[in-house]
Amino acid sequence: MRTVSMCLAALLSAGAASAQQPQPQDQTAIQQVPAAPKSEKSNLRSGPCKPDVERFCKDAEQGLIGECLKKHEAALSDACQAGIQEHAQKNVTAAREQAKDACKADAARFCKGVEKSKVGDCLQKHNDELFVDCRASRKKMRRMRDKHEEKTEAQKPVRK
Repeated sequence: MRTVSMCLAALLSAGAASAQQPQPQDQTAIQQVPAAPKSEKSNLRSGPCKPDVERFCKDAEQGLIGECLKKHEAALSDACQAGIQEHAQKNVTAAREQAKDACKADAARFCKGVEKSKVGDCLQKHNDELFVDCRASRKKMRRMRDKHEEKTEAQKPVRK
């Protein structure tokens, strides 16, 4: 399946306007969704978390700094917590854009004429019929969004 996808991508990028729409891929195919692009501030050893990394995680390996900071979350500075929140929001936005790109063909197939703000609902109704890339991207986006919203809700002050 991957070879077919690669050939199709090559045809499309070469400007082959006559290339046919790809058929839905086998449900069992393993499809990797590319990671969201790393932002300039993704290096936690710099930016607003630098003092916290030095204080709590200076011996942590580069790939494990996020996990280390999470263990010390309650003690992190406000600036670091805000930086982490901003980074998470950027990742959610990037995942949303990836899903939008991955689902263009499915949106055209199933949601033609649907109001732009309702396309997500339309795609959800056709979830079992969507291309694998679209389904995987939407799942990743929802997972990231839900995790971000859960964390944001937990940080809101309780009103009495």
